[in-house]
Amino acid sequence: MASDQDIEYAEEQIGEARRRLQDVEARIEEERSFMLGAVVNDELEVITNEEMREEYQKNPDAEFVHLGQSSKSNDHLLEAHIQNIIIDCQMCIEISAKSMFKLVGKDHPFEHGISFNDGRTQGFYHEIPDDYSEKDDVIRVIFLTQFWNAFYELAKYGAPELNMRPESIFTTDDGSRAISDAHFCVKEAEELLEHVKEEQ
Repeated sequence: MASDQDIEYAEEQIGEARRRLQDVEARIEEERSFMLGAVVNDELEVITNEEMREEYQKNPDAEFVHLGQSSKSNDHLLEAHIQNIIIDCQMCIEISAKSMFKLVGKDHPFEHGISFNDGRTQGFYHEIPDDYSEKDDVIRVIFLTQFWNAFYELAKYGAPELNMRPESIFTTDDGSRAISDAHFCVKEAEELLEHVKEEQ
């Protein structure tokens, strides 16, 4: 049975996983909606959104002209951030899984990839209430910690022995899959949190 402190800790961890995932999506979205503008002060200068904000803070009387949006594809945006997408999504998955342990009053293993063979994992699974309708999905969350753990260092360092950077190894499909899996794990942790709170 989880204590109030366990539930509070888990809730904060789930919030952190959700925040990280939103940051990943915000980085992609910010680049997707990258507005181009122009400062009109004697001459036309093409600038970015961020530069426009900085210029406006320095000179509130500056005039701006909207020129349009970038037409970068979703694949290009994922590719530009692939290394950080994989790393951040792996962290979201891991944090979500480990918060679920606390929601049933169990300490989680400290490995990035949680093993089914670990007695703590087995004990954790058996502590999940039988009336929790998503209980079988918890197994997939644990599996995803193992799956993405296999790619964490590769995403961080690439393959230095082959002089290959992470961007040369991972594809945009890998990035999309990482985001999808992170969403699944965060959602499962949030649902278990709600169930545990309702049962209190």
